[in-house]
Parts: sequence; C-alpha cells; structure tokens
Amino acid sequence: MRIAAALTLIVLAGCDGGDTSVNSAQLNRIAFQRNEMEDIGRTARLAPLGAFSAPADYRGPICRFTRGADTLIFAFGSLAAARVDGVLRTFRARAMIGPSGGFYRDNELALSIGVEPGQPARARVTNRLTEAREDASGTWACETQGG
Repeated sequence: MRIAAALTLIVLAGCDGGDTSVNSAQLNRIAFQRNEMEDIGRTARLAPLGAFSAPADYRGPICRFTRGADTLIFAFGSLAAARVDGVLRTFRARAMIGPSGGFYRDNELALSIGVEPGQPARARVTNRLTEAREDASGTWACETQGG
C-alpha cells in the first residue's frame, strides 16, 4: 500500500497542470527516432533472388536487373519478381518492359527500373505504406526467349 501511495505522489508531482500538448516538431523527432531504430529502409531493400527463370513455354522478352553476380529483379511478360525485406514478391507491370526499363506494382510496393545511356541502370523500390525508398545501381539486360 505504501508503494502505491508513493508512486501516486510521484506521478502527481510530475503533473503541474501545465501545457502537456506535443508539437509537430516533437512528433517528427519521435517518429524519426522510431524509424531509425526499426530500419524502415529495409521495407524497400532489394536482396538477391537466387535462381529464377521464366516458364519453358514462355515466348517474349525476359529482363534481369543484376548487381555483380546477383540477380535482384527478374521480369518477363507482365510480371516481375524481386526479394524485398527478405520476402519474395511478385509485381504486375504498369508499363511496357524493355531495354530502357520497366515499372511494376503490387499492393504495397512500387518497383521502377530506368536506364540512361552511359549510366548504370537504377532500380528504385518505394514502399507506399512506410514511405521508405531504396535505390540500387546495376545492370538491366533484356533478351527474347523463344523467338
């Protein structure tokens, strides 16, 4: 009982009846610290796919985004696959894929690949829920399977 009374006094001593509202700068600082601790960026970070191929009977363009020996994005037809935050994800094309890149989405992520002459290809993953965005540089190469 004495402990409860002592805790009540301590709590009441901290309440002086002053302004206890939190301003937007304080909220932003708290959110930023939380995001840093949770590594929100990982929710948009590409990881190697491993072995991946289109179905044997598929006929059409196949594109790969690679960094070194690792394939990070595999795309064919209207689909793309990428491992983001350790999870294998499938995306639907929102624009034509080809040597200049492509744009894909799923329920949570947007995936875009862009190629500019004389520059490394760039892949960007944007997590629309966490607002995290990660860019990767690499090579985007396309070929036609089955002709």
